[in-house]
Amino acid sequence: MLALILLAAAQPDCETTVNQGEMNECALIAYRAADAALNRQWAITLAAVRRRDQSDTAPIGMGSGPAEPRLRDAQRAWIVYRDSHCDSRYPYGSTGQLDYMMNVSCLTQLTLARTEQLEQIAGN
Repeated sequence: MLALILLAAAQPDCETTVNQGEMNECALIAYRAADAALNRQWAITLAAVRRRDQSDTAPIGMGSGPAEPRLRDAQRAWIVYRDSHCDSRYPYGSTGQLDYMMNVSCLTQLTLARTEQLEQIAGN
């Protein structure tokens, strides 16, 4: 119980904070939530693509083959793109607190957009 109280006390009020360190923490909290949503959607999308692959009745040699491997490749490439894009747009060092927040916010925005793309692929 004490651990829960300490954890709650450590969480900044993300609606009102003006402290850069707390704003950084709020940005990280938002990114973690977006990443968790992406991971949940990934599982849904992967299952939908697998079902479509299994029900594909195109003759061998017709079409472009199973979609799952291409989806996995695309997701891996997207992760590299997301991280590289945000790091190049908002590089930060040991003193770049604002740049850190902007970098994490960039990660969050791209992650939310990718989650929507995965929803569309799944047909949600």
